Amino acid sequence: MNSELDDSAINASLFPSDSSYCTHYFRALGHCRNEIKKRLRMALSIPHEDIFLLSNSTHCLLTVLHGLSAQSRTLSIEAGCYHPYRMLPQPSYGQSIPLITHISPDSGNVACIHQKAVVVDAAQSIGVVCHHSEAFSADVVFFPLHKHLALQTGVGVLCVRKRYEYETVRKTAQIAESGTVNNVVLQALLERLTTKPLLFNIAMFSLTPAQAESLTMLGFEPVTQLYSQTPFLVVKTSSGHLLPEYLVNNFSLKMLDANHWRISCYIPGTLDSPPKECASLLINVLRSKL
Repeated sequence: MNSELDDSAINASLFPSDSSYCTHYFRALGHCRNEIKKRLRMALSIPHEDIFLLSNSTHCLLTVLHGLSAQSRTLSIEAGCYHPYRMLPQPSYGQSIPLITHISPDSGNVACIHQKAVVVDAAQSIGVVCHHSEAFSADVVFFPLHKHLALQTGVGVLCVRKRYEYETVRKTAQIAESGTVNNVVLQALLERLTTKPLLFNIAMFSLTPAQAESLTMLGFEPVTQLYSQTPFLVVKTSSGHLLPEYLVNNFSLKMLDANHWRISCYIPGTLDSPPKECASLLINVLRSKL
């Protein structure tokens, strides 16, 4: 058998005998990875020189953190970052690079990216028609593919500019990406990238002062800032248990705590599609039920 593998590399019993992965796993995997990166670059207009496919956003973040530490640098957790990131170690040595959560999943508030030399958690902005391009203005960006892109679970994307100050991040990411992965996941991702033309979420909440006042009078005080142009809205309510009954047919809902809910909307489109405003629908549904 003309094989690049033996059972000490990957046990052949893991694959059907007629599968190319049985004898040429790494070759087939490398081809699949390269094709996914090429299609992601085109579909999402990724400007970064290097794209790495890791297992999720956390994997991406820890890879960046470890890569920076090789140059005695670390991340500074900026205000508004996703709250679990506050548990990350904060060494006092060397230079720190800001870590920014572009759109907070806890509040819906949008952080401005004022400089390129930042690391951006773009989990809630990549694939979001109003904020997608701004997220890529940072030197280092990471995001999953299972949120607003609706492509695949179990894959995180790390994008890094090819600059000297990120050389150790890029080398660390190359190691983190290497090795065996679930080829079924990557094949499914490649299939969706090939057949799914509408990758962007064009749903948008962009509350006006009048809409915010209407929601507050209905018992749902907005936490998300006005004119946010985000695909979800966080509200505070003392009657949160009623939300699913009212809204589940039009929106997806997440209870953040006893008094706070995240109300999301998903409408597929392209990066050039005009956004669809959802606040009016939310207010009308609430009024019809109250």
